[in-house]
Amino acid sequence: MKRLHRHGAVALLLMGFSAVVVADDICGDSTGQAQIAARDAEVARAEKSGNKAQVFLAYRGALGAECASSGLVARARANLPKLGQELAAKAEADGVLYSKEPPRADGKTSAFAWFEASGNFAEADRVMLKVVHAKPEDIELFKAAWNVESLSGRGNYKSSVGYRQELEKIAKTSAAKLMSLEEQDAKGLTADAGTLGTSAHASLGKLQSAAGWMQFLPEGDKPAKVRAEQRGDTIMKRGDAGLMGAAAIGYYQFAGSPKAAQVEAKMEATGRAIEKSSEKMQGSIVEKNEADQTKFKKGQADLEKELDF
Repeated sequence: MKRLHRHGAVALLLMGFSAVVVADDICGDSTGQAQIAARDAEVARAEKSGNKAQVFLAYRGALGAECASSGLVARARANLPKLGQELAAKAEADGVLYSKEPPRADGKTSAFAWFEASGNFAEADRVMLKVVHAKPEDIELFKAAWNVESLSGRGNYKSSVGYRQELEKIAKTSAAKLMSLEEQDAKGLTADAGTLGTSAHASLGKLQSAAGWMQFLPEGDKPAKVRAEQRGDTIMKRGDAGLMGAAAIGYYQFAGSPKAAQVEAKMEATGRAIEKSSEKMQGSIVEKNEADQTKFKKGQADLEKELDF
């Protein structure tokens, strides 16, 4: 009877390293013996069922148990990699490639999850790349692939250089596609005011999306932000820039440019000038109305006097 230390024992076993196994009196008392018997019975039931998914989970449970018989631990350690490979191969053949969920007893598990659970991380990476290539525009899926090394079961395992290079290639392609599409939207920035608003919204959205992909590249999102500032400059060269400045501000803010505050201040000043001019005009109208009223009343009084009313 053996007791497995908890510090990464399961991961070490699955990755082919020697787990620390020591004799422990805890497993020799009645409680420990009961745990060993229960674990043996659980694995025996799973093996008898012929359900590979249940057997896989039972073996993993044995490797993670505090108390398990040496024979069971050895059997689980020897059989898990092959069993995980078989289950993953079937899932891949069925087109069930990726999911965040861990292995399930009903077998409804992705190939990626089976490979991960069995410690075959290189194959898990291969499947992940296959998934990302199938949906290259899904940035959330891409992020899962990018951060795969952070999964708890991987320990110090590092994905291959080729894996990371392939992901960077996908990110670069996606960013380039968005930047190309943005150029078409930007043509509307010199059109009429109505077209400008629609074009600026679409253009800025694509630049922001492109920047999201660029963050995974060595040079970062600088190209998207440089272009955003250029788009803002284009708007500010318009004859109606005083009215269209809000669209330019959106670009400048995304680019992190100080021009955003400058344009905002200019727009506020323009707004105050327009308000002051409006108030002055309204005052002139009121004065004119008052003068007209006085003139009308005087004319009416003169007429009444002339007619001897």
